[in-house]
Amino acid sequence: MEAIEYSEKSFIDVLARTRIWDGLRGLDLNERQHRIIGMLIDGFDGKLTAEKWARICRCSHATAVRDINALIASGVLSRDEGKARKASYSLIRP
Repeated sequence: MEAIEYSEKSFIDVLARTRIWDGLRGLDLNERQHRIIGMLIDGFDGKLTAEKWARICRCSHATAVRDINALIASGVLSRDEGKARKASYSLIRP
């Protein structure tokens, strides 16, 4: 019985991920954006900031901010309420 429940949960998770990626299909995502979105879908631990983005993708802070702003403009990410200087971002589920 546990195996069936585990399989069901796994199947539901795969379907949810597939729906999200299907909703993003028309966007021209770069490798960094694709990587971070994948991490967010899989359950990013903590809050996503431009600093974390830059560290994970090994890019400059300015590049991270440009990537983030492009995803905000596309309706993929939203800026969380809070501090102006250490802003964090969340995935908007399509």
